[in-house]
Amino acid sequence: MRALVTVLMLLILTPWAFGRIIYVDKNGPINSIQAGINVAAAGDTVKVLPGTYEEQVVLNKDILLMGSGYENTIISGSFDPTVEIKSGIMQWFMVTSLGGNGVKIGGGQIRNCVIKGCSTSGIYNESGTAYVENCVIINNGEYGILTYRNNDGVVYVVNCISWNNSRDSYLRSGGGWSLNVSYSIGNYWGGITGGQGLINSDPQFTSSDDYHIGSDSPGWDAGNPSLSDPDGSRSDMGYFGGPNCPIYPVVTSIKLIPLENGGVRVEATGRANY
Repeated sequence: MRALVTVLMLLILTPWAFGRIIYVDKNGPINSIQAGINVAAAGDTVKVLPGTYEEQVVLNKDILLMGSGYENTIISGSFDPTVEIKSGIMQWFMVTSLGGNGVKIGGGQIRNCVIKGCSTSGIYNESGTAYVENCVIINNGEYGILTYRNNDGVVYVVNCISWNNSRDSYLRSGGGWSLNVSYSIGNYWGGITGGQGLINSDPQFTSSDDYHIGSDSPGWDAGNPSLSDPDGSRSDMGYFGGPNCPIYPVVTSIKLIPLENGGVRVEATGRANY
């Protein structure tokens, strides 16, 4: 899933549900993620600019919380959990916790995020229905995704890669069929439902810090067939897959063309980085 594109502009962000875009900038008037969420209303987008945000975040509104890519937008600290999602959508972040779990999800959706290096589990759920899509959950101290004591909801997991966690990649513990996993990669499974398209094989990331996968990865074009990547192909598993994966151009060549009026025309060719 790679394409050459002519770069006409860097990026267009369309407001989610035609709401406002609220910017969070560590050097700006709204300098914490929670402050951005607090001033947002349903339908707004809270766009978080690059930085490491050492704070505990609660997403409890029907908004889109959008990072600037897992490489650039990190939420961390000695919290348990670092992020709690009750409603809304969170995408394009890295989350870690030095003090416990990374993400507690009881509603809403987390998509195209990396949850890495948490001292206990990457994502966990105690109750409520939620969705996890195209995430990478890796190198956590206990489970990748854990649900327990849950009889009133279900966590739907699709197109995810849960790998190299100290215990099970996916585990339903306790009563209720509360963890539905499909079209995902993992190396240990416990008590889940779903089961379509599951793979137990090394995802073959580009490197330990770069979560791109190539055509030799078992997750390439192996995601849910009803979901497509931006180029129209069947969705890949992991962070750089699915309809909501981050797309931004990497310039591969630039031409400067002198004009008769003394100006210069710039033509750039690039690769869609997804």
